Amino acid sequence: MLRQKLQFQKRYWIDFNKWEVFMNDDRTCTFLSLEVITGGLPEITKQIQAVNEVYKLHNLPEFYKDPRPHISLAWALGDVSGSLKKVVEQETKSSVFRGSL
Repeated sequence: MLRQKLQFQKRYWIDFNKWEVFMNDDRTCTFLSLEVITGGLPEITKQIQAVNEVYKLHNLPEFYKDPRPHISLAWALGDVSGSLKKVVEQETKSSVFRGSL
């Protein structure tokens, strides 16, 4: 069913353009990620909706209820989100002042 729903999906560009810190559900791992907030977001969201429709037909839980597409680049054991968020904030501010994102 998934193959049928996604078979006509065309290629698209994804813009990973926002540093973000995520944690797994049981808060045992923290992830430094780049989130998709513009380019490619509508296409990814449509694919996730297709997956959720098929899951629902099989009485499975939603793949993601509130999707936030991203790519994780680094991880650490435990909850180090506070420290990582501070670093991301500082680096984002300093790179904006240097004229780059």
